[in-house]
Amino acid sequence: MILLKVFISPVEVVLMTKVWDQYTVGRYELFDKKQTTLELKYIKLNQGKYLPGDKRSKILEIGFGRGSFLAYLKTEGYTNYLGIEIGKSQFNFVKKNITSRVKLLTNTLDFLRKHKHTYDVIFLGEVIAHLPKNKVIAYLTAIRQSLTAQGILLIKTPSITNPFCLRSVSNDFTYTTLYSYESIKQILSLAGFNKILIEEETFKVGLKGYVYQGILSTFNFFLRLILILHNRTNNLILTKMMLIKASV
Repeated sequence: MILLKVFISPVEVVLMTKVWDQYTVGRYELFDKKQTTLELKYIKLNQGKYLPGDKRSKILEIGFGRGSFLAYLKTEGYTNYLGIEIGKSQFNFVKKNITSRVKLLTNTLDFLRKHKHTYDVIFLGEVIAHLPKNKVIAYLTAIRQSLTAQGILLIKTPSITNPFCLRSVSNDFTYTTLYSYESIKQILSLAGFNKILIEEETFKVGLKGYVYQGILSTFNFFLRLILILHNRTNNLILTKMMLIKASV
């Protein structure tokens, strides 16, 4: 799911390799078609609206996890996409169940530096929160340089402003950094992105999703009032994930 090997010491590489190579154990060993269908609808609502209409556009996903975004691209008829990953178990899972358009890497930065001005879209789904804070700007800069002149970066990452965020991320010890509206905008700006859109995710997928969205909206109405009074800002992403679109 995550591309960290380039950022850690040789000793840590050995230890973390074991984590990434077994990352799917207990998570998604079995291919769940029903779950994937719901995830495709979620992606259509949240990321799909920003994808180019040209199905031949070059699209890269970094750290594809269970492969839902790649499955969406395949279902929607995109023909020029690629997923890169350092986790062997994720790679094998997606190659078997989703698509063969995947590549197993050992060094993500090397890959990006060899593909400057190449991609129309680069997607990071729950990846950036796993990157060490002192390396994330260099990582985002390399991504910016891999985009075409009109290319866009799409990010999905936990929002620390959400009161349930910490409980969710505590289930995975590989998280290192959580972001707010302000901090994600700060690092993207430092990496050279000038146009940055940050918004909340929507869950209107299936009955459970609509019920959850309704309850969450009611709860967040009062939470937002409290936080605005406390922080004197309305830049609050109160869904568990925040969605970012960035370009030059």
